[in-house]
Amino acid sequence: MISPSFGLHWRAGRLSADCPCSLSARSALLSSTRSTNIRNLRIGTAIVTLLAATLGAPSSLRAKETTGTVRGFVYDAATGVPLPQVHVEMIGEVTVAATTTSKGAFTVEGVPVGTYRVSYAGANHEPVSVEGVTVTAGEIADASASMPMRLRARGTSSVASKPGMHPGPRAVSTDSSVMNPASRRDGAPSDASRALAGVTGVAERTNAVAAVSLDPRNRLIALNLNSSAAGASAGSAIGIDSSVDNRSSKPKATDDRGGQSAPGSALAQRGRVRLGRNGLRFESRDGTFKSEMHLRSQIRLSSPFKSVPRQSKHFLRENENDLRFRRARFKSSGHLFRPWVRYSTEYDLVGTRMLDLRVTVQKWEWLQFRVGQWKTEFGRERVSSSGRQEFVERSIVNRQFTLDRQKGFMVMGRVKNGTRADSRYYAGVFTGNGRGFRSSGAGSLDNRDGSPMWVTRYQWNFLKDDPGFSQSDLEYHTAPVAAIAIGTMSNRSRFTRFSGSGGGSVDGYEVGLPGQFAVKQVAEDFVLKYRGLFLQHELHWKKIRDRINHSITRSSGIYFQGGYFPHYVAPWVPEQLELGLRYATVDQDHVRRFDRIVESAFVVNWFMEGHGNKLTFDVARYRLNQPNGTHESAVQARVQWDVSF
Repeated sequence: MISPSFGLHWRAGRLSADCPCSLSARSALLSSTRSTNIRNLRIGTAIVTLLAATLGAPSSLRAKETTGTVRGFVYDAATGVPLPQVHVEMIGEVTVAATTTSKGAFTVEGVPVGTYRVSYAGANHEPVSVEGVTVTAGEIADASASMPMRLRARGTSSVASKPGMHPGPRAVSTDSSVMNPASRRDGAPSDASRALAGVTGVAERTNAVAAVSLDPRNRLIALNLNSSAAGASAGSAIGIDSSVDNRSSKPKATDDRGGQSAPGSALAQRGRVRLGRNGLRFESRDGTFKSEMHLRSQIRLSSPFKSVPRQSKHFLRENENDLRFRRARFKSSGHLFRPWVRYSTEYDLVGTRMLDLRVTVQKWEWLQFRVGQWKTEFGRERVSSSGRQEFVERSIVNRQFTLDRQKGFMVMGRVKNGTRADSRYYAGVFTGNGRGFRSSGAGSLDNRDGSPMWVTRYQWNFLKDDPGFSQSDLEYHTAPVAAIAIGTMSNRSRFTRFSGSGGGSVDGYEVGLPGQFAVKQVAEDFVLKYRGLFLQHELHWKKIRDRINHSITRSSGIYFQGGYFPHYVAPWVPEQLELGLRYATVDQDHVRRFDRIVESAFVVNWFMEGHGNKLTFDVARYRLNQPNGTHESAVQARVQWDVSF
């Protein structure tokens, strides 16, 4: 219903609603907007249906798996030398045994699902046991361990399998052509092994391991530090560990938004330090402090545009080929005083600025608290780290609707974990001025309007599991995981949009006076991961009210994207390869007819170490409507190497 008390804003001018022609024009524009929105929803629905039908259906042909695989690597705790002919025995749902190869590796396939205790017995080393090795259907569990050398060698002996062991699982030789420089052909102990003879070892275990991790060159080295003058004591050792995916050579994607970190190492008077593919880790021996540090870099080539074109003038630019380090970040995370007091920091080495600095109290799963500066939990695409995106860059929807990083306080939690009512909730209050504080000609851009930003998000994990925020189904979920969420935001400040640089303005606006713009936003998002298939979608609405010029702008945006590892339907395709599609559209102002931009993109990913080391190539076509009924169009190609260490 159109009320005669309303005015119609047309670009810089204003038409009276009492004029019949203006009413007719407004009705036509509203009708056109509704038709366009309906058309976009139909296109998105068709894309999701097509992806699910063509990519998801073949996976149903796979038989339900009830067994898994256990792999491991056994090595000397003092020298790191692989230990051959070590008897490995697994006791749990069944009892199975294996013997390590000349390179210290072993593999047992067809192990029934369950939890096992794994023991290791060698001729010249103390026996070692690892508790709680969990075998999951269709996955690969890690049972690696280090073994301390006996104080006195007792000679060699062979250990046979015990009678009554389960005949189903089968031991498989996994010899790999790896030479360890610390090993000796004659079997005599090296100087290091003689010096550290009798040192107590440390057995390390992770949830999953891939074949590539059996290579000693890829192992994580853990060094226990002690304060003794000799530099080595009965409590120090060198251990080996690995952290990889539960399937093949793709490392497992770990969500960086609330997921528990793997047990790390720490630095104290009597602590441990570990250096590996996940960075440098420190941990105090009493467990009161843990820190994990690593670097992430992105080098990108874009052509022919440096950035995404949004206006007519942007499409006229050519030969902006750009090659540079798009991002270089230093990250640190861990816990303080108690394991449930978590902290996280992220520093931008390119822009020399602090991005994240937050502390989270996680004593209870259902009630947690967070304070500091971080990416506000509002839209799924933005919360996901740039290093865990499926495409080189986020969709065109992100710029118009992201809240990015804010400073404030949030209450959050997870309830009904593992049930059909499994949910996550977020409720926070922020300054509403973006990252940090900065100065301009207008003075300090602080919260002088006195009105905070309120943000809420509710996420329903209706398939009993949380899919996390990272993109692509690297974990290869044998059971589908999905979530649907809705978020709201209300803010009053001088800004109409936010980015990694802080508060800013959408196209057509400038930074205003304190409290000039009252902004309200609503977002809906959906995600599904199943057997290598990944689907994601977001829908945004935004209302900007200029409290000084008495105008209102409404905008909306939507995107659909999906990806799949074709190896699962065509085994001849490399398993590291993922293909994906995306469609996105943004209407920056529902009143203006010629500001709608559309993105259609295709991506190819090659995962070498999951999201930690990958190559991404995408091609996107952008189209902008024009007043004369035509449109501007351009194609952008991008290549990016993303690596974390």
